[in-house]
Amino acid sequence: MADLEALAADIKTIGEKIVALKAMTPVNKENIGAAVQELLEAKKLYAESNNGIGIDGKPFETLTKSEKKKKAKAEKGESGPAKPVRKLGHASQIYFFYHSHVQLTMAFVRRLILTR
Repeated sequence: MADLEALAADIKTIGEKIVALKAMTPVNKENIGAAVQELLEAKKLYAESNNGIGIDGKPFETLTKSEKKKKAKAEKGESGPAKPVRKLGHASQIYFFYHSHVQLTMAFVRRLILTR
């Protein structure tokens, strides 16, 4: 168990190192990239030592963001993007407004005639 504790401490140290590198005024992306790769390797080693469970207690996956999106999409069963909503043109809006107005007026007139 001490091995997992040592790995967890190492992961925390590397994470703090990344935060410090990002806080520096002249940001050196190469150093940050190297530290992130080191962090990912440490997390992978921790998960391998802990039967596939990562430091956050969840199953460890080495998927990129795009791979995660594809996996989530496949799990949901989506076949593609949703169909876009068709917007009505100005003439169609006028027609529907007029048609609904006429229907309401006719209903009102019928009710007046029937109640007399």
